[in-house]
Amino acid sequence: MTSQRGVIGHYRLSETLENEKWCVVESVIISTKYRGLGYGSTLMQHCITLARSLSMEELYLSTKDKMAFYARLGFTSSTAVSILSKVNIIFRGKHSLVTASTGLPGVEWMSKDLVNL
Repeated sequence: MTSQRGVIGHYRLSETLENEKWCVVESVIISTKYRGLGYGSTLMQHCITLARSLSMEELYLSTKDKMAFYARLGFTSSTAVSILSKVNIIFRGKHSLVTASTGLPGVEWMSKDLVNL
């Protein structure tokens, strides 16, 4: 997400290993001075629209302290999923597998059904 002053927000979608129709939104961030102005909701609506356009059926995320924010967007508590990250392929020359950890204190996994909106 950009404004006339540059980038103000970001997210990344990654595949899950459990199901080819599931994805994980990672690295959701809004620049500090733009928080509380509705940009986070706008960014997440864009993410949901993109995931649906890619024929994804479920969207997952993990959060430490924004459960209420994501619940307002329709996310509910869920189990953790494994993430296949293709970041830095050029530098590493291979895919990097990141497995989600359910044992991290304070981390809540949430998901949103993209089929039955």
